[in-house]
Amino acid sequence: MNKLVVVLGTTTVTFAALTAYYAYELAQENKRAVPESAVFAAVAPPAPQLAADAPLDSPTVAASVPAVGPATAAPVQAKTVATATPAAATKPATKLSAADKDFLAMYADPRGRRTLIDEAMVDLRNAMRGVQQHVGFTDEEWQRVLEVRAEQQVERRAAHLRCRADPDCKSPFTAEQLANERQAVREAVGEDKYDEYDQYMSSMMERRTVEELQKNLVGDLALPQQRAEELIAALADETAQARKDMSADGNRVAGIGVPNGMAFYVESAPTFEARLESANQFSQRLRNRAATILNGNQLTTFNQMQDQAMASLRAFLARREAEAPKPQKTAMN
Repeated sequence: MNKLVVVLGTTTVTFAALTAYYAYELAQENKRAVPESAVFAAVAPPAPQLAADAPLDSPTVAASVPAVGPATAAPVQAKTVATATPAAATKPATKLSAADKDFLAMYADPRGRRTLIDEAMVDLRNAMRGVQQHVGFTDEEWQRVLEVRAEQQVERRAAHLRCRADPDCKSPFTAEQLANERQAVREAVGEDKYDEYDQYMSSMMERRTVEELQKNLVGDLALPQQRAEELIAALADETAQARKDMSADGNRVAGIGVPNGMAFYVESAPTFEARLESANQFSQRLRNRAATILNGNQLTTFNQMQDQAMASLRAFLARREAEAPKPQKTAMN
């Protein structure tokens, strides 16, 4: 059963927000392809304190918990699944942090919930900079889009936290809730602008990568706008295809936010070495695709960025490997 895990380990808060739409679209693809599966497993590593304690769960970060709920004033009800064998089917409840509990306390109060939405709108406006101008939203239209996305983000986090604390909760989001959110965003954007908005947002990660690349290309090496857009499209296409290939045979694919973009690997691979090798193969695919557009010096810079991304991922995987619980040895009589 295919499943995607999104892990934001080494990323800034603003970049964490940029993962929202990308992760959400991947979740939607998984949901449509495997309707009976859980959409996502979202893992929130330690991060500096903000309105909450981790980018994935921050009420001010755009749906980095990418599973969704409807954009309504009513809280999203977590979906629970009762089974005949609860001991085998349930999961351990996750202890909520102080920041998680503070969030839920604010969420339970109408004024606190409004504050959370307003905070989310501020971060969304910063994280999604460039979208308004690219798509051509008026200020009124853009405010409406931000309002819908911010409210959905707050609902996602509340449902996610409730599910984490409930050992019987398989997934806090139903297919109907997913469809409701998607439709709410479409209505906020407008049918005449939705395709362009969707296309731009779907390439957020690649836009981040190319922006970082441009910062390192000076003088004649700088990419003209048209070639930059070609590179963005090529990287987005390659990432989508690579993720599809990696998830073959029911593999679980994970993505980690890194300073220069997003790195994917097969999270369900049996060993540390195998997970790392899958990440290196993903990176090589991006390097090969970029080589079809960039010249030698530009490609050297791009490859250096990929080296940095792989170093971040390697450190992250090594840390998780060290922190993983070790199997207990059974005493022999």
